[in-house]
Formats: sequence, structure tokens, C-alpha cells
Amino acid sequence: MDVAGADRATRHAALAMAFSLPGDIVLYLLLPLFPAEFGLTLPEAGLLLAANRLVRIENL
Repeated sequence: MDVAGADRATRHAALAMAFSLPGDIVLYLLLPLFPAEFGLTLPEAGLLLAANRLVRIENL
């Protein structure tokens, strides 16, 4: 891969991270505080957060 290709790949990775951070904020901050606003019960919100963490651990 040439330098331009590496720069492009780095830019795409940075943009993907930047756009995914608000989703993480919603998951870990707002979901446990306001589960009914998302149409969930508190245990369901906990299961979603646990599943998200397990998926992230598997991807390491």
C-alpha cells in the first residue's frame, strides 16, 4: 500500500471511530438512565449492554 492509500485508510478509520462514539455514549450513559425512552425495561437494557461488551471482547 502506498502512502496515499495508507492516509486514506487512516482517514476512513478515524471517521468511523468519530461517528461511532456518539452511539457508545447513548449506550453507556443514556440507556441505563432512561430505558423506557428506548422502549426497554432496565433488565433488557442491562442485557444489551452486556451483549455489546461480549461482542467487543470477542473482537479483540
